[in-house]
Parts: sequence; C-alpha cells; structure tokens
Amino acid sequence: MLFSNFNKKKFFIATAIFGILTLLAFIAASAKDEGTISTNPIEITLAKLFSVLRFPAHTLLWKLNNQGGAVVYYAGLLLNCFFYGLLTERIFYFIRKKTIRQEEITPGTNLKTGFHITSKGREGKIYYVENKKMLEIYLEVSGVPQFDILIYFDAVENWTSPNIQKLTLKEKSEVKEKLINWLKAKKIRAEL
Repeated sequence: MLFSNFNKKKFFIATAIFGILTLLAFIAASAKDEGTISTNPIEITLAKLFSVLRFPAHTLLWKLNNQGGAVVYYAGLLLNCFFYGLLTERIFYFIRKKTIRQEEITPGTNLKTGFHITSKGREGKIYYVENKKMLEIYLEVSGVPQFDILIYFDAVENWTSPNIQKLTLKEKSEVKEKLINWLKAKKIRAEL
C-alpha cells in the first residue's frame, strides 16, 4: 500500500524545510529578475533552484496561477511544499523498508554472531547466531501502522543449526532481550 505507515512527523519536518527553502529561493529568484542579485554562489544556486521548486503547481497550472493573482500564486507554492514533503516522507519510508530486507541466508552458512534478517513477500526470518549455533525466528510484515513487523518469538523452542537442540528458558530470555535491543538499534518497530 502506497501510504501505509505514513510518518506525519517526517512529513511536516520535510514540508517545513521545503517551505523555508522555497521562500529563500523565491527571494533569490526575485532578486535575479530585478537584477539586484549578488555574485554569491549560494544566492545564484537558490535562484536557479526556484525553477525546480515551482513544480508541480506552477509548472502544470501556470494559466490558473497567472489569472488567480497573488493568493493563488502563493497557495501554489505552499502546495508544492506539501508535494515535496510527501515525496520526501515516502522516499524515507521505502529506503527504510528496503533496509529491512537483506541477503538471503541459508542454514549452515558461516554467519557472524548476532542477528540477521531476511524476508520474501510478507514473511521472513530473523536468524540469531551464537557460538556456532543458529536460531530461526519467524516474522511477518505488519498490516497495522504502529509496527513494521510481527515476530512470533513464543514459537521459538529449538536451536536449528548445526543440530536441533532445546533452547533453555534462560537462553530464550537472553535472546529475547538482545533481540529487543537489536530491533531498537535498527529502528524496526516490532510486535513480539
């Protein structure tokens, strides 16, 4: 879904940044049009950047902006800021989503100690490696906005590699604590 896990905070921050940038670029472009722009490379860059920041409202709806006066013109600039804020938020979301998916792991391979995550479609596994033993933890991509993944940790009972061995309660508790810390460090919102 295109707008699943929409982050309002990132959207508003990005919109505000683009708003400030658009204002500065507008002032620089006005100075350029009036011939009062300095030779400062930042001002020249901002003036040129205004051509980009005018998209999409002023580029696609130029006649409407021209006929509507100043209010419509500035409303179009505000609409552009919202557009770039939304675009930025979605880019961050898809980058974050992609970092969750990593290399395919096959049991028995030489992995470093710690956690490794894989996914195919809506499901995947988190592998935990310790002292040449591997633990497989099943996960699903979440369908609710407050979580990225759902982890079925309670179903974990055995080390899966190199030999199937029963996981003690102490080991399970330690792995769960390490998993929670690892998920926080990776900024993956998970339901355990």
